[in-house]
Amino acid sequence: MIEFEVSRDPRLLEQYYALREQCFKQDLGLEEFDGSEEDKDRRGQILIAHIDGQVVGGFCWYLGTANQSCDTVCQDHGGYHEATRFYAGSDGTTPNCTAVLNALRLGTGIALLMERDIFSQAKTIATLDRLSGGRLMIGTGVGWNQEEFENVSRLPWGKRYAVMRETVAAMRAIWQNAEAEYHGQYVDFDPVWCEPKPLQKPCPPVIFGAMGPLGIRHAVEWADGWFPVDVALGDVAAAVNEFRNALREKGRDPAKVPITLSAMERPPLDTLKRYRDIGIERVLVGVSVDMWDKPDQVMPMIDSYAKLIPEISD
Repeated sequence: MIEFEVSRDPRLLEQYYALREQCFKQDLGLEEFDGSEEDKDRRGQILIAHIDGQVVGGFCWYLGTANQSCDTVCQDHGGYHEATRFYAGSDGTTPNCTAVLNALRLGTGIALLMERDIFSQAKTIATLDRLSGGRLMIGTGVGWNQEEFENVSRLPWGKRYAVMRETVAAMRAIWQNAEAEYHGQYVDFDPVWCEPKPLQKPCPPVIFGAMGPLGIRHAVEWADGWFPVDVALGDVAAAVNEFRNALREKGRDPAKVPITLSAMERPPLDTLKRYRDIGIERVLVGVSVDMWDKPDQVMPMIDSYAKLIPEISD
C-alpha cells in the first residue's frame, strides 16, 4: 500500500533526495536546494510517498505570489518514472500524488464544476489529466445545497441543469481549441488562450451523477458516462435498461456511454456479479457512516474487496 505523509523523517528524506539527485543526473532541470533558511523551511513541506518505508516518490512545494509551485519526483517500482515541475491551484497536492501511480484510473466523485471559475478549473483538470498519464475521469453533478451554490454564483439555482450543460460544453471548447470561445445563455466568453490542454483526446470524460428524470435526460444528451447511486434507482437492472433505451432514442451508442454505479453500502460478491452482468462498468463501494473516522477498519474493508477483483473481472 502506498502511504503519503508530510515528513521530516531523516531516513525518508535521505531516500527522497537520493531519488531527486537521480533525476538531476538526467538533466531534468529541477531546482537545487541551496541550504538557505527558505530552503530549510521547504524541507518540512515535502510529501513523501512510500511503500513499506521504501520511497517511491514525493514532492516539495512552496507558495508563490499567485500560484503554488511544486517540484515532483517519482519512480515506478525501483526505476525512474517521472519528474516534472508545474503550476497549479491551491490544491496542488492531488496532481502530484497521481504521478506516483501508473495504472489506476483517477476520478472525482463529485466535482462541483459550476461552483468554480471555469478557466482556473479547466487548467486544474488539464494539469491533473497530464500528470496522471491521461487517466482522469470527471465525476460531476449539480449539487443539492442551494445556499452553497448561491454563495459563490450569481447563476440561477432553478436552471442548474442547463448551467451544468453549458459549463461542460464551455470547458470542452477550452480543452479542444487553441483559441476557444463559448457563447451560451449562462456561460459566455470571447476567444481566449488557455493552457495546458489535457492529455486525453478530445478531453477527459465527464461522468454525470443524476437520478431524477431531468438529470437522466441531461446525462443521455451530453454526458460521457452515467454516475447514479444504487439506492436511488430501485430496480437497478430496469433503470440501466431504460437509460440505454433513452440513449438509443437519441442516436447514441450505449456501449460508448459507460455506467459507474455508486454503492452506498458494501455490496456482496453476488451483487457485484449481477451488476457486471447487466453491463455496469465499475462500482464505487461506499463506506458506512460508522466507519468514516476509523481508518483501521476502512483499510481492511478495502483489502477485502481487492480480493474479489479476479472473481468479477472479465
